[in-house]
Amino acid sequence: MRKVKTEETNMSGKQVLGGLLVGFAVIDFAASWGAGVNLTPFFGPLSAFSPMVFGFIGMAVPPKGAKTIFDSLKRYYYSRQS
Repeated sequence: MRKVKTEETNMSGKQVLGGLLVGFAVIDFAASWGAGVNLTPFFGPLSAFSPMVFGFIGMAVPPKGAKTIFDSLKRYYYSRQS
């Protein structure tokens, strides 16, 4: 009998939330630009900027192992130096 190596993906709830926010930002942009549908009418005149707001908040969620977004940026910067 052979053992099969399985990979586990440990995504935290914050990462899932960040991904959902970025996904909603893309859908909101596509709906407002392509079909003219406003998904965030409750923002009033600021709803034109809602895809950027949701996208930036979603991308600001730090990845697993980093306490802040700056830790992950620092790790990325130093990994590219070599």
